[in-house]
Amino acid sequence: MPEASNGVQWVNDNFGKLPYLKLVASFTKMDRAPLAQLATGPQVMEIDAGAINGIGDVMREFDLLKTRIDVSSKIFK
Repeated sequence: MPEASNGVQWVNDNFGKLPYLKLVASFTKMDRAPLAQLATGPQVMEIDAGAINGIGDVMREFDLLKTRIDVSSKIFK
């Protein structure tokens, strides 16, 4: 598993637990109690080039991006 995904795995392993809540609270300056009630699912371990390219398509639609960028060649596996 690449090093970058170690953080994702840690989040998935610790989600909702005290170490996770302490970490997120330290960055967001939020109290831990409301953080514990946030609904979210596990973090994705794989990058989906199609989803990223879809965001690029929407950005082009709204003139936020001028050309299509294929991110597939930019993803390291």
